Amino acid sequence: MLGMKKRTPAGHAAVGIILTAALLFAGGCGTNTQNQTAGSTVSEQTSELTSEQASEQGSGKIAKYVPTKADEVQNPVLYLDGDPVSQEEYAMLAQQYKNQIMMKYSTDQVNQPDFWTTEIDGETPADALAAIVQDKLQEYYAIKHLAVVEQVTDDYTYADLTDKMEQENTSRGDDSNNDTTYGLNNFDMSTYYSYWYSNLQTQLTNALTADSVKASDADCKKYYSEHLTDFTYTDDVQILYAEITQQNTDQVVEAEAKGKELAEAMQKATNEDDLQNITYADVQALELNSLDTQEGMSGVYRNRWEIAKGLSAGEVYGPYEDSGKICVMKCIEKEADGQIAYENVKDQIVRYLQVQQVDQMIQDEKDGMQVTAGTISVQDAIVQAFN
Repeated sequence: MLGMKKRTPAGHAAVGIILTAALLFAGGCGTNTQNQTAGSTVSEQTSELTSEQASEQGSGKIAKYVPTKADEVQNPVLYLDGDPVSQEEYAMLAQQYKNQIMMKYSTDQVNQPDFWTTEIDGETPADALAAIVQDKLQEYYAIKHLAVVEQVTDDYTYADLTDKMEQENTSRGDDSNNDTTYGLNNFDMSTYYSYWYSNLQTQLTNALTADSVKASDADCKKYYSEHLTDFTYTDDVQILYAEITQQNTDQVVEAEAKGKELAEAMQKATNEDDLQNITYADVQALELNSLDTQEGMSGVYRNRWEIAKGLSAGEVYGPYEDSGKICVMKCIEKEADGQIAYENVKDQIVRYLQVQQVDQMIQDEKDGMQVTAGTISVQDAIVQAFN
């Protein structure tokens, strides 16, 4: 039965604001890869894996993927390390990326009946599209093959994914299902395909970082020292922050009065303990800096940082209303031009370096992939996809 296998997730801290952008642009499905023309990479014979490819015992490398469902795919367009790509899968991706090719040509050229097979500037549009589709297939199949070897998922075909999508759509549309459904209520195949491989890459990354892909303390310290500017802030503010939630309209006047009382108490306070008798407000001692403002969680936090960075030590701001709450803050201490300590970002760096290693494994799997021709040419598959 097709399905991603459940594994104990890798234990790691949530990736913080500093490295989030870098992680989002890390490899896997998002790597920058070189496109190759179909003619330069596709051999004119069906591939078979050698015994050396099928087993890497004793080498310390991940074992090579061996297809187990190849006989279920009839008339494939390509073989990727012996794994057949069906005409339906190829056509789906061709439809998805055709606009990248069509936009390069005039309307008159695109409207010609033989547009895809007509050579223009030394290349047919079909060959240009085939290069893009093959590149994407190699990315996806690199993730798939590593995931199968790592037992994150069973081996599967495109037809299996189609069945899986239909099951998912049925489940999401079932009114008797009491589970909360997030996102789309109904997938088309192109969307589900991307959804599947995005989730599969995440599960593969978690599996590898839990079992074998590690980042040493020395590597993390090296990264920290080489990217010290990434951990340097321009403002650091320690504040006392309190907010009163207004449950309904009748409490607005009372909350405003309590806010003034809270501001007076803040004038004398230097820490949370000084406000322990304030039971009607949520009081927190916070340290914010220009690298970690908690911004993005909600509008409240963004506004809080904008106010906090403008305060001087000892200054009280408020009461003020923000998103239905009465808020008061006091700047306890302020520092300019500092660095976040290594120990405070070590977990983030570990995760980042692990993800980088997994992305490189996926890239290596893709680069070393043997691509051979199937029984239907890529040009025919593209032409038939658009007829």
